[in-house]
Amino acid sequence: MPHIDALVLYAVLVVLRAWGLRARWKLASLRGDGWFFDTHFEADAARGALLGRYRLWLLIPSAIVEAIALADVLIAPSMLHIAWIHGPMTILLGVVRTITLRNFVLAARETQPRTEGAARVAISLETRRLADYSSRTFELLNTAIVVAALAIVLRGQWPPFILLAIVLVYAELGGLLWKRGFLRRAVAVPAEGADEFLRLTEEARRLMAGTIDWLRGLCTLALVLLAVRSLFWQEWEQRAVVIGPAVLVLYALLTSILFVRHTRRSRPLLARIRALQMPAPRRPLLDPENLHLGGLVYVNADNPAVVVNGGPFRVALNVVNKLTYVYLAYWTGWAVLIGRMVRGGRG
Repeated sequence: MPHIDALVLYAVLVVLRAWGLRARWKLASLRGDGWFFDTHFEADAARGALLGRYRLWLLIPSAIVEAIALADVLIAPSMLHIAWIHGPMTILLGVVRTITLRNFVLAARETQPRTEGAARVAISLETRRLADYSSRTFELLNTAIVVAALAIVLRGQWPPFILLAIVLVYAELGGLLWKRGFLRRAVAVPAEGADEFLRLTEEARRLMAGTIDWLRGLCTLALVLLAVRSLFWQEWEQRAVVIGPAVLVLYALLTSILFVRHTRRSRPLLARIRALQMPAPRRPLLDPENLHLGGLVYVNADNPAVVVNGGPFRVALNVVNKLTYVYLAYWTGWAVLIGRMVRGGRG
């Protein structure tokens, strides 16, 4: 039979995957009848067909992952196995869902004339620094705690703990990249209602920055617990039956607080978005001649975007943007770490 801590971790990951599915499921029709994300359809049949395909593409990968996870937890119910196999599966499922959402949003936009809606005004990138969307106290404390905890884990020289600690630190670095990425993103505003639209985007930006910092804090807490376990491993093992579930219950509680906080703060923001009964302003690719290799790559040093909406897959990498290679290096590192975790879980 699976250990109680393994079952609790499995349940927490199931809840996280279900919450992600629910959020993306509802997002498509958030703006009300006739809307599919930011595109308005006059014909309900066209919208319904696109909505049905979108939700099917969400359900199929989710069902496959849940079936694999359930079978795996019955076959190999150890705590480390679930953490190192189910954790990467959850990350990959999130990536697949994000790609699915992005492609359907762009597919819906392509069904409408480019002249739809109010006139657009593209604003240039403003100077948005990470420091302006972060707490200096949090950053200093978080960095000090991460360095100290990582030093303790590395001194213990336990390969599974060292690998897990590296994964946690890597996830925190990803949070910083994530914040930096959406802060640099250009914003297109409608000619009418520009002030309200800019206020909404700024509030959404700060809400997302705060949520990312919460997630980074959860990674730091996990690193601290790993350091404590490395220092007092005998006492931890003796009380593992109590400590394991307690830690997971703590994380379930903190994660619930994060979700409630995010939902409570986003609800009035979403209500104001619904009130904007106009298509969201869009920035068409003005220089499709810079697409190459069948639209898979984009070459324009003057465009700060890493990804543009071009090519057969609606995704083209700007190969002359230095940040492109930073992101590629980061995701390559994730692939290596996931491979190591899978091998560790099997071992």
